[in-house]
Amino acid sequence: MRDLARTRDVANEREVAIRLGRPNKPLDGYLSPNLVLDLTRTRDLYLSRARDSARDLASALDVARMPIGGHDLLRILDNVVARCGRDFDHVDAELVEALEIVAASLDVMIGALNPIVAVAETGGREQKAPAFRVGRMSRGMTGLAVRLLPPHHRGQYREIFMSEMWDLASGDGNWWTQLVYALRILHHALFLRRELLTPPPSTRERIKSS
Repeated sequence: MRDLARTRDVANEREVAIRLGRPNKPLDGYLSPNLVLDLTRTRDLYLSRARDSARDLASALDVARMPIGGHDLLRILDNVVARCGRDFDHVDAELVEALEIVAASLDVMIGALNPIVAVAETGGREQKAPAFRVGRMSRGMTGLAVRLLPPHHRGQYREIFMSEMWDLASGDGNWWTQLVYALRILHHALFLRRELLTPPPSTRERIKSS
């Protein structure tokens, strides 16, 4: 569990640069530093519980099944999208940084806890294949990623994103893996939105650049 504690310390150092000292920035009406604080506090709480509880197998199993404040995370992000509306492009950079911190922490937790959880679930026997379903939290994250995109692109990317999640669930994608992948889809959707909203160059501009 030393890896968890070390990662938490590193993440804490990174978050200082994005969460403090910016109360008067123009974006405050759309995305205040409180969003990043909420995200990082949720992450820190889970990391602390994981570090303290994973000393025995039974507790490790409970830790693995915790929602990690994920529904709170989804609620926060969903509120940001609803509040920002068309101006959401202006807060991409800050939200991307927050998502990167959460996704990086989840990656480390998966690597540290999965071997322990596998033993706890099976009593040392071979682990059964995961159920063929996409978890509720992962579906929520994927749905939010679709909502970030321009309306006329949502149908296409809803099929693409959910197809990827079902492929993951039908393979070896357990709850942990699905959640991290859904976070990455959400992360990617921020950049994809910007790309889809950028108008293609006119014929005159293409001729000038050639």
